[in-house]
Amino acid sequence: MGWLADREPPAPEELLRRLELGLSQGSSVSEALGDAAAHHVNEALKRLGRNREGAFHLLAADALLTYACEAAADEEDTEAQLAHLIDRVHPDAPHPTTPTGRRRDVR
Repeated sequence: MGWLADREPPAPEELLRRLELGLSQGSSVSEALGDAAAHHVNEALKRLGRNREGAFHLLAADALLTYACEAAADEEDTEAQLAHLIDRVHPDAPHPTTPTGRRRDVR
């Protein structure tokens, strides 16, 4: 994904390999990154405890979600994109209104 490869500073090599895994063809960069973050959250949850593999999945999820938020900030409806990211990574989260008073867009 070109957007991710162009980020500065670049991610450490060990983490970068994990960031490339599982990237889907979403309708936006933030959705593709959010899907990959959700994948890594689920993989980390499968490896609870003091586990290096689980830790790398958690680090990858954190990095991907951070990048997804950055990408969402560059997209047309930032608020809706951020709400979608929350829904993707934590589907059981409550659905309050947004800071602007709109009901969150749940896809």
